Amino acid sequence: MKLLKIRLPNGYRMLVPGFEISFLTKTRVDKDATNHDLVFLEEGLPYPLETVFVGKNSSGKTTVMDLIGDVLALFSFGRIEDPTIKADEPFALEVLFHESGVIYDYYGVFHLDPNPGRRFLTIVRERLEKTVMKRHYRKDLSNCVFEPEERFLPNPGGDTSHLTRLFGAQASVYLFPNPTAYLGNLHLVLSEVGKRFGAETLMKLIHLFDDSVELLEYVGSKENGTPAFRFQRKGEEPVLVGLDYLRFRLSAGTIRGITLYGTSMIAFIRGGHIAVDEIEENFNKNLIGNLILMFNDPSVNKAGASLIYSTHYAELLDETSRCDNINVVHRDGCSITLKNMATDYATRTDLLRSSQFDENAFDNLMNYDRLMDLKEAIRAL
Repeated sequence: MKLLKIRLPNGYRMLVPGFEISFLTKTRVDKDATNHDLVFLEEGLPYPLETVFVGKNSSGKTTVMDLIGDVLALFSFGRIEDPTIKADEPFALEVLFHESGVIYDYYGVFHLDPNPGRRFLTIVRERLEKTVMKRHYRKDLSNCVFEPEERFLPNPGGDTSHLTRLFGAQASVYLFPNPTAYLGNLHLVLSEVGKRFGAETLMKLIHLFDDSVELLEYVGSKENGTPAFRFQRKGEEPVLVGLDYLRFRLSAGTIRGITLYGTSMIAFIRGGHIAVDEIEENFNKNLIGNLILMFNDPSVNKAGASLIYSTHYAELLDETSRCDNINVVHRDGCSITLKNMATDYATRTDLLRSSQFDENAFDNLMNYDRLMDLKEAIRAL
């Protein structure tokens, strides 16, 4: 499954009504050229393997990534957790996506259940329509003509969509900058990478982040249901441990790195999306730059998995040859909007995008006057 567009008819948190994310290409694509940063879902439908969200602090990047995470959860598990919407304002969502040669248009309206203990939004109404790619369809797919998907059964009043019955769980994962969440996914990654790639490749992954680890493998669950691992550092005896032990014996960067790279490895052979908020957290630029190169390498990324991420690293903008997959998030008061670097700015192609970013060409830097005011206040003490 590939996300094509996400639209919000009535907003979400501080995202303005009508907010839209397009994952489609927006500039000319030469289909006869080598485009390692693209896959062709089918004739006339190129798709970037990387989508980036940038913006200054508190611009709304995490809100945008949370929306994408909620959409991925809906398609993977059929549910959306409470996204801090107002109880008296239903949340409407439209998602255009591609799966197995078909373009689908999903529309759902969700409501926050005021009853205590309810974790997931209640479905008010939903529909699913479909079409196939036609030569006269525009690049942005705005003139698609859809017909109902008869196999889809809406589930109003429930908290789980029947989308999963049609499409099943995907290799689409949302990772956010929370060490606890990465730690919680660690056993799943170790188990899956070990099964699919073997113990030797698993250790190569682990040594990329900590070469003092002699052994780290998931061995199952303890009697209380918590995951158990066999762990050994060089010069020490192997021990059977739990997640709490690993939390203090492995660095945050190691835990996050194994999870991010391991999840990506699984997606390379299964497809889907990896969505990451603040991808640079706990990493240096080199590690992230090389991960991006792996996504753009068809000999590695054999299933055409996509990487969706937000970042503060302006240098990462130079890792891609495209600029129509780079989106700039802006917040004005309580309203968050999105602009595309290719279509909404006069981008200079003779300059590195990171240089333009640092020169505030996209209105993304810290307010200099406010910084000076703070410095003066500190000096006055």
